[in-house]
Amino acid sequence: FGVPQVQALVECRKEASGSRVPLIADGGVRRHGALIAALLFGGDCTMLGSAFAGTTEAPGEVVHKSVLLPESQKTVKVPFKVLRGMASIEAIRDRLDVEDADRVEIEALGAEGTEVSVPAVGSARAIVRDMVKHICSSISYGGAASLGELREMFWRDPTRYLIKLSTSGRRESYDR
Repeated sequence: FGVPQVQALVECRKEASGSRVPLIADGGVRRHGALIAALLFGGDCTMLGSAFAGTTEAPGEVVHKSVLLPESQKTVKVPFKVLRGMASIEAIRDRLDVEDADRVEIEALGAEGTEVSVPAVGSARAIVRDMVKHICSSISYGGAASLGELREMFWRDPTRYLIKLSTSGRRESYDR
């Protein structure tokens, strides 16, 4: 019910402590920093649907959309792929193979999520390589030799690694 991902991971990790229950972070991984955070805060792995949605390996057709380039004010055709969450109305309709199903009936099944277009980005290999590189860098910057060691160091003294972000810092941190 709207619990932030980090809080959910921390609480679940505390409950699962000592068990062999794997925790899967789900949602919010749009940057490499969020990936390492999900792994540090207790996730054993993470869902990466949106990270791979635009790849060649992902299902779906490539569509070309007109995009206005701000610098030149020229319109160009850019390749996109459609990203559908597995709980979206469109995905449920496809799985149930019911083209004429009423939207209200499908929503009653618990449909949620949206369908959006994401830029086509090529092969997933480059994305995975980049993620691994960032995870390795994070481990190194944290002064550890492995993810397990970094987790141990982090949980011994989380405040050493966490810095409260000011309003100005938050504003400056946004993608530009």
